[in-house]
Amino acid sequence: MSATFLTQGVAYFMLVYVDVYGALLVASFLVGLTGGCRNILATVMVTEECEDSSLAVSLGLMNFATGVAIVVQPSLIGYVRDTLGTYEPLLLGFGMVNISLSLTWLLRVLCDCRRRRHCDFV
Repeated sequence: MSATFLTQGVAYFMLVYVDVYGALLVASFLVGLTGGCRNILATVMVTEECEDSSLAVSLGLMNFATGVAIVVQPSLIGYVRDTLGTYEPLLLGFGMVNISLSLTWLLRVLCDCRRRRHCDFV
């Protein structure tokens, strides 16, 4: 998960700061690829983290939240474009959010590894 957030964050920054067509094509591809990978990984993470009795509700809530985000997203993008005249602040914001989420997932992995290693010694 951390790698997908980091890759997508870097790709969003590339969309803002790069003017070469090939690099923009690669950045767009990476945004789509990592978003799709994360959709699959999110379902796997929910099944690993939740109990079997609450799995259906957890997956339903995850899909509901995704649906709300999909409904709100076009209005937000249109508002930013109409108000500011550019998509750059939105792309920079998405990039910063993705990189911060990457660091959060990395911290979780490090804490889990440290906890397991500490438990092995005790």
